[in-house]
Amino acid sequence: MRVCAVSDCEKPHPLQHCGNLKDAFVNNNSNALIALLHDDARQRFMDHATVVELTAGSSLWEGNQSTPYAYWPGSGMVSLMATAQGAPGLEVRMVGSEGLAGLHTVMGFAASALTATVQVSGLAWRCERDALASQCETGIAQAGSFANVMTRYAGAVVAQMTSFAVCLRFHHIEQRLAKWLLMAQDRARSSHLHVTQEALSTLLGVRRVSVTNAATALQDLQLIYYRRGEISLLNRKGLEAQVCSCYRLDAQLFRSHLRSTLFTGLAN
Repeated sequence: MRVCAVSDCEKPHPLQHCGNLKDAFVNNNSNALIALLHDDARQRFMDHATVVELTAGSSLWEGNQSTPYAYWPGSGMVSLMATAQGAPGLEVRMVGSEGLAGLHTVMGFAASALTATVQVSGLAWRCERDALASQCETGIAQAGSFANVMTRYAGAVVAQMTSFAVCLRFHHIEQRLAKWLLMAQDRARSSHLHVTQEALSTLLGVRRVSVTNAATALQDLQLIYYRRGEISLLNRKGLEAQVCSCYRLDAQLFRSHLRSTLFTGLAN
């Protein structure tokens, strides 16, 4: 196991400025999926994995291009974006310490239609596509095996995508913004987020003025503080009262598919 930056695929990156954080990350099973692996499977995974630094604004891969790696964040957050010709794109999933970015790679596919962009800086485990095949040698029926955990996670993702489609069609922007903020807090493990209104309008698939109005409404209720691309979540319970039912459903999907209570960072 070694440490490097996401842009450095060959040489170790020392990360001298956050050595204590790096050591804590390696030792505390900060990614829920890795924590679900039994000891032997976890050790095999770590033998092939690298700890990398995720930098906000950086791209992990572009849509429909070969993807050599999958990422298991322990901190930070990655947005998976769908794009269409002439359109800015739409966030269809966000990934943090509850999951992985690059499920298609784990499932044996070389590319994804989605683009992956780091929204919140952090650290992640990264594993090469060629090394993942050996992780799946144990059958999916064995609880705690790599194949078992990742297959159950795939089921949760499929269910989550269905919920996302319903939310996009039927729920108001104020509810969806509150949901996005709560989900971002859960995954990034931070109450302070750096995200502009322009970025939020792209992520949520709405006009910028709609984001401005929704953010103003939440700020008037003293649930958030927003200024120049910085959002602070002031009242989590208040936001939970504003959010649509999809937020809790999302957490329930992960708990039921992964059959674990480890996802305590998500909504109860």
